[in-house]
Amino acid sequence: MEQYAGIDVSLELSSVCVVDAQGKIVKEAKVASEPEALIGFFETLGIAVNRIGLEAGPLSQWLRAGLKRAARKQLLGRLIDVELSIRGILRGFGLKVGPVTRKNFEARIRELVTGQATLERITMAMLSARAALKAEYAKLHKAVLTIVRDDAVCRRLMTVPSVGPLVAITYKSAIDDPHRIAKSKAAGALFGLTPKKYQSGEKDVTGGITLAGDEMVRTALYEAGVSEALCKGSL
Repeated sequence: MEQYAGIDVSLELSSVCVVDAQGKIVKEAKVASEPEALIGFFETLGIAVNRIGLEAGPLSQWLRAGLKRAARKQLLGRLIDVELSIRGILRGFGLKVGPVTRKNFEARIRELVTGQATLERITMAMLSARAALKAEYAKLHKAVLTIVRDDAVCRRLMTVPSVGPLVAITYKSAIDDPHRIAKSKAAGALFGLTPKKYQSGEKDVTGGITLAGDEMVRTALYEAGVSEALCKGSL
């Protein structure tokens, strides 16, 4: 049965109501008006929500971007899980997929299992599931690109080498109000990209990064940095 959710957004807490196709209330809750809190709520719900309605307001764009980001990441994760499962099954029969792109993955699998009835049945079912996930992922990815194309800040961020649409919208959504950051170099601390410091008497220890703040932003910035380093040949 289809489920739908409505979010009444307030500054501190948002009211979330989940209903079924007949309008019967499935779950009601007060959730912090943060993308991570809302994502956590829907993850622990235990049911799939077909559509989420968000009240228009000053926080709505930020929350919407955060929810879309998380949905896109989850679909990509499931897509990768299916591909790895197929590889694992075939490996058990001595069949190696080898290096393939996402575009020619299905053709390679069909090539390997042709003539083996049991494997054909298993992999065809998994390839069907993969195709459905891939289609939904493409829809969400297109939605992200549409948001970025219409956002002047995201377009400006993408002028930085190795910063693409996903990195731009992830960073912009997390920063929210740039006026709260006095200096640009202070932004790294918000996402745990500054070293840990321990000072006591004569002891002054500098450790690894703090890992504070939004993990998704930190991951996106790290991947962009690695990509740029690879392009320059410094890695």
